[in-house]
Amino acid sequence: MVFDVESVGLFGSPFAVGWCVLDTSNGKISDKGYLACPPWTVADEDSNNSMEWVSKNVLPHLPHPTWACLQSVCSGFDHVWRKWSKDGTLLAADVPWPVEARFLSTMIEFRFRSEVDVAAIYPLIDIASVRLAAGFDPIGTFDRIFEGEIPQHHPTKDARHSARLLWEALDQMPVAPLTAKITWSLANQAVVAAARRLALGTTSQYSRSCHCAGSTTRR
Repeated sequence: MVFDVESVGLFGSPFAVGWCVLDTSNGKISDKGYLACPPWTVADEDSNNSMEWVSKNVLPHLPHPTWACLQSVCSGFDHVWRKWSKDGTLLAADVPWPVEARFLSTMIEFRFRSEVDVAAIYPLIDIASVRLAAGFDPIGTFDRIFEGEIPQHHPTKDARHSARLLWEALDQMPVAPLTAKITWSLANQAVVAAARRLALGTTSQYSRSCHCAGSTTRR
């Protein structure tokens, strides 16, 4: 799942989120969505300039808000994410710090207030890092070649654009996208198993060393 967030200023409060679900076996989008609240409900006295920029460059491209407050937006996205994560779907964003990362942090805060399970959201895949590993420019500006990627600053359209950039990078990776998820899963299992064996081996060796040291001392 690739998501994108609009906020009132780079480090300001989020007010809109869009997402799409990328099938890494074929590059197709299987789901998408959009949630937002009025940006003036999250803006503060220090965000006048940012609010002016948002009003001019973002709001003209957005549908009407779907909720009245940010908590409802976060709860709605949390519900969608939980549904997809049960199937092993990973979460990704293009350069997620600070905007998308702060949105997730806010979502977790609302979880605490609502006494909802606060299971960690991980891993958060950085699309720019994936593109760098695949030999692409991680921070370049790229044309939007599909209708679903236009206009810019609509979070669902931005997420769709980021998903295509992710797919292009994965397609260049040594591990085929179709098997990447399985490979990652097996690799994680292997790492955990190795760590357990190492921990057990270290514990046994430590116990033997302590026993020998004790025997030496007694002699």
